[in-house]
Amino acid sequence: MRTITSASLLAMIAPAFLNGAKPLSAALQKVQSTYVRTVMDSRTGKVVELGSILVLQIDGVMANPMRSSSGPYWNVSTGGQIGPDNGFAASSLNAAATNTRSLAVGEKVYIYGLSIGANSIAFRVQSCGTCDPKAVDLANQPYRASVEFKFAKGSLASAEFDQIKQVIDQVFKFPDDTSPGNDAGDRREPPQKPAPVAQLRLPCRYASAQTPADQLQLNADNSFSLQEGGQSYHGTFVVNGNTVELSISETNTKTTATIQGTNLSDSSGQTWVLREQPAEVAPSVVTLQNDDVIKMVRAGFDDAIILAKISGSRCQFDTSTDGLIRLKQSGVSAAVIKAIVISGK
Repeated sequence: MRTITSASLLAMIAPAFLNGAKPLSAALQKVQSTYVRTVMDSRTGKVVELGSILVLQIDGVMANPMRSSSGPYWNVSTGGQIGPDNGFAASSLNAAATNTRSLAVGEKVYIYGLSIGANSIAFRVQSCGTCDPKAVDLANQPYRASVEFKFAKGSLASAEFDQIKQVIDQVFKFPDDTSPGNDAGDRREPPQKPAPVAQLRLPCRYASAQTPADQLQLNADNSFSLQEGGQSYHGTFVVNGNTVELSISETNTKTTATIQGTNLSDSSGQTWVLREQPAEVAPSVVTLQNDDVIKMVRAGFDDAIILAKISGSRCQFDTSTDGLIRLKQSGVSAAVIKAIVISGK
């Protein structure tokens, strides 16, 4: 029996925005933006927002039914070899699982979770049959698996994206890659591309797709507030390309989230859904009043210009007797006063 060290377990337990003290490298940020999560209905497994589809390359990846109380079956990939996660918690849950099956070579899966640890990257995937996001056979519910890729200690932070992808490609490839079980006749989907990046429109509020009570508010002054797990956090943020980097005051740490369309995806694989977009600001309407006319007269504008201004403006004049007397005493001509009276009818 050993201490629980599985990065996938830590990602499931640790608060979503607090499990990384250091910003991710550019290569790991590219991993997040390349392997795009699919948002699914937690009850049925039906696709809500389609992400990347991957094709299984090797035998041995075990999966549990989506509704299994044990959750996804935990697998570990080391050097291209697949086996169960032997961590105490993972092995206990795997042993308790029922109706477990092996995913087949060439079978297609959605990514519904992605976690990056100090020395590992973990995918959580769901079988998708024909991968038609509109068709889910509820009688034959989808199967789910977690696959954790192990890297040599300290190597992941400095690895290039292509090096990381080569490790992942031993188990999962995109449909447009040439590989066993993925020939040219089995390309029913176009090549998957990263989700389009949308610029943040501030202020904006996000809610966790998994736990809607957890909410993130990004403000126009680059401050943020976060409610997560019943705790409140504050700090500042910066946007760097398609990544939002948050500096958390309470913990004196930094963490990142990837912009995916209008949503955010954090390093634990959670999706934060945009709830409130900034309201469109209606252009201010200038209303012409008595004082505005008096100012123009005193500034030396002739009647033609003042009359044109009255004709082309929204007017709210005081045409009471006192109002008209004040206009005359201020040097406003009879022609302009007549136009003011007419505009009030």
